[in-house]
Amino acid sequence: MTSTNRQVLRFDPATLSAADACALAEKALTGTGPALVPDGPAVSSVHSVTSTVALLLPTSGSTGTPKLVELSAGALLASATATTSYLGGAGDWLLALPLTHIAGWQVVIRAVSTGASLHMLPADRPFTADAFTETVRRRPPRYLSLVPTQLKRLLQQRDSTAALAQCDAVLIGGAAVDSRLTQRAQRAGIRVVRTYGMTETCGGCVYDGVPLPGTHLSVEQATSRVWLSGPMLARGYLGDPERTAATFVTRDGQRWVRTGDAGHIGPDGALHIDGRLDNVIVTGAEKVHPGAVERVLRPHLGHVAVVGLPDEQWGQRVVALVTGRPRQSDIEDGTAAVRAQLGPAAVPKQVLMVDELPVTALGKPDRVATARMAAPHTRNPKKDLGASVACR
Repeated sequence: MTSTNRQVLRFDPATLSAADACALAEKALTGTGPALVPDGPAVSSVHSVTSTVALLLPTSGSTGTPKLVELSAGALLASATATTSYLGGAGDWLLALPLTHIAGWQVVIRAVSTGASLHMLPADRPFTADAFTETVRRRPPRYLSLVPTQLKRLLQQRDSTAALAQCDAVLIGGAAVDSRLTQRAQRAGIRVVRTYGMTETCGGCVYDGVPLPGTHLSVEQATSRVWLSGPMLARGYLGDPERTAATFVTRDGQRWVRTGDAGHIGPDGALHIDGRLDNVIVTGAEKVHPGAVERVLRPHLGHVAVVGLPDEQWGQRVVALVTGRPRQSDIEDGTAAVRAQLGPAAVPKQVLMVDELPVTALGKPDRVATARMAAPHTRNPKKDLGASVACR
C-alpha cells in the first residue's frame, strides 16, 4: 500500500456482528484499517482505493446498473454529526437495515462517532415484528432507522408498536412514505423523522423536508431537479471519472450533487420529492412524474405504484397499481384529487389491484418489475391481476 492508496476489505454483510461492524467502521474512519466494501461480483477486482476513501457502497440500483460510490471518512462523519445534532444528542442505535447500503452503515457510524452502543437484528434472518420486539425489550435503543415497509409491518402488532414508542426517534427513508402511515405512528406516540438523501450524500441529509446543518438545497426552476451541497458529498464513482464529473458539479465555487430527483418547495417551506426525473411519463406530450401521482393517491388508496406503459394513442399511458381491494369511491376520490392537483394528463387510465408491489432490497419501488407485472394486463384489460378500473 502506497501513501496515496489504501487496501480494501470485502466483507459479507450477513456475517458481521454489531461489534465487528463497529470495529471495522472505526478503523476505516480513522485510517488505521482498510476501506470497506460489501462483497459481490462487482467488486471482485477492487483491491485498493484512494487513501481518503473509507467506504465503497453500491447505489440502490432501482433505476439502472448500480455504481460504486467512494465515501470519505470526513463526509461520513459530517453526515453522522449533523444527524446527531438534529435528533438532540447521542444515544444507542438499533441496526435493522442491511450493511449493503448507506442507511445501514450510517447507523453504525452514528454510534461509533459518539461512543454509543450498537445493537442489531440478526442479519441472516428475515425482518419480523417478533424479533424486533424481543431485541428492543432486551436492549432498548434511543434511535433506529427503518424503511416504510418495516414501519408498516411493526405497526400491525401491538407489542412491536409499543416497542417503537420506546425510542426517542425513528428515522424513515429509502422510499416515499404514506402520510397515513406516519400519522398512525404519531398517534401511537412514535416520533417519526422522514429522511431524504442517497448514497452520494452519505445517506439522509434532508430531515422532515429541511436540510440538516451544513447541507444546502436548491431546486432547479426549469426542470424541478433537486441539487444538494455540503460536507457530506461523496468523492465520486469508482473508476468512472465521466459519470463523476456529470453528477458532482462545481457552481460558484461550491460543489453540488446533481440528483436524479424532481421536487418542489411547498408552502410549508419544506422539500417535497415528486419522483425520479428518469421515470417521467410522457403521455400525449405532457410530462407526468409518477412520484407526484403516488403522493396524491396514497391518502385515498394506500400503498400504490405508478408506471408508464406503451399506448398507441397517447405514447404512454399512466397506470396505477394498488395493494388490496380499495372501494370504488376511494378510487374515484383519488383520481379526482390527481386531476385537481396535477392536471388531467396525470390521472391514471387504469388502476390494477395486486397482492404485493415489487421493491428493491432497500424497500424502494422497483419500477422495472412493476411495469413488467402490469404490462400484460394493460394490453388486455379484461384479463386482469384483480379488479381493473379504467379512469377517464
